[in-house]
This record gives sequence, structure tokens and C-alpha cells, in this order.
Amino acid sequence: MLKIKELASFCLAKPEKLINEDAFFVPFIHKNGSIVFAVADGVGSYEGANNASKIAIECLSNELENNDLQNDEYSIKNVFDAIKLKISELADNHSQLSKAATTLSIVAVTNNKIEIAHIGDSRIYYKDANNKLKQLTQDHTKYQELLDSREFSLKRLREHKARLSRVLTQAITKDHNLKYDFYTINLNDIPKHNDCIFLYAMTDGAYNFWEKRPKFSDKTMSSPVSYVSSLKKRIEKIGAEDDYTLIALSISV
Repeated sequence: MLKIKELASFCLAKPEKLINEDAFFVPFIHKNGSIVFAVADGVGSYEGANNASKIAIECLSNELENNDLQNDEYSIKNVFDAIKLKISELADNHSQLSKAATTLSIVAVTNNKIEIAHIGDSRIYYKDANNKLKQLTQDHTKYQELLDSREFSLKRLREHKARLSRVLTQAITKDHNLKYDFYTINLNDIPKHNDCIFLYAMTDGAYNFWEKRPKFSDKTMSSPVSYVSSLKKRIEKIGAEDDYTLIALSISV
């Protein structure tokens, strides 16, 4: 039986910003025993970003409350379809919100696997045997798209990485067909630390600060609470450049 051993999180707006365009679904133990959590990041270049991310989390919550989540693509598909429908209705009823869009990364952990449904540039990580975070999702950004295409040298791409990483190639919006990634990872492939796996979900406002210097002490890395506290301090000391969200938890398996 899965148990959440330790959990910490934050979901905060950039300083002096009135509206937080991030949203999250804190880890929830469903009645079928699975542990589900998610992060969403409204696409900030368009009005209605906060509405879109809020809709994404509300639709996930409604699905979990009203149905038995079977942890397969069809259940997740219902969530994504509901989000797209509601965002489309929002856009149709409010012309100024016609471009509202959001990313979404959902994680469902069962007794034998981890399933992730993902669209956009938020990220899911796990902690490896060497106390390092390894990314499980792939960013839907122009940078990643060009990197995968091998059309340009890595050196040339890195010169434009910051700009290209801000350009999303996939998100949930009225005007684009849904195209999300679905990952299945065997739980035995995730390293255990004292019989626990460690998982992390972050929006870009958080992981950009982590990736610049992806290291804390082993003691800090051993505790989700310590990790979250330390990264929050780092972000706020340097100065947040965007809304920032992080969920970190250890799960006894």
C-alpha cells in the first residue's frame, strides 16, 4: 500500500504581481489507492492564463471526485477533454480571453507504476540513486523541438536557449488540437531511498532556478520539506522572474 511519507509545496505569484497564473493539485490519495498530483502553468502571454490553469486543476479534481480513476489513458483523456471544452467555452463567452491557454502535468502513482500525462513545459522529476533529479517529461518548447530535429548544432541552439525555451509548441487552448504525452514508468525502475521514491513537479518559474545550479547538500536532498524550503529561499533571494510552483514528496512503496 502506498503512503505519503513527506510532502511540501508552494504555488506563488511573482512579487508585486496580483494574479498567480500557476495552479496545482496537491497529492491526493484516491479511493483506489493511487496517489495523484499535478501542476498547471497558464500561458502568461495571453489574457485568461490564470483562468485556464484554474480550469485545468478543477477538471482534474472533478474527475477524481466523481469517478474511479483507472490510471489509464482513457481516464486522463476525459480530464483533458473537459479542460479543452471549458477553455473553449470561456473563449467563446469572453472575446478578450480567446487565447487563454495552459500547460498541465498530471502524475498518478500506483503500486507498480507511475503514469504521467503531460502537455507544455512544466516538469516532473524523480531522485536517482546519486541524489540527483532526473527529468521524466520532455518540454514542449521550440528549443526542445529544434534539439530533437538535429537541424542545428547544440552550440548554436544554446546561444538562443533562453528565447526558444519560452516558445511553447503545445498547450491546452481552444484553437489547437490536444496533443499530450503519456508516460508509463515501472516503479521498480525508480531508485528507492529507505524504501521511498522521491518525486517532484515544477513549473518553469521554479525549475529554472534549480537547473542553473542543480545541487543541494545530501541532507537537504534527503527531505522533500528541506528541498522545498531551500529552493524557495534561493528563488526569493535572487528574485522570482515568473510565478513559481513546486510539489515534492516521498512515497513509501
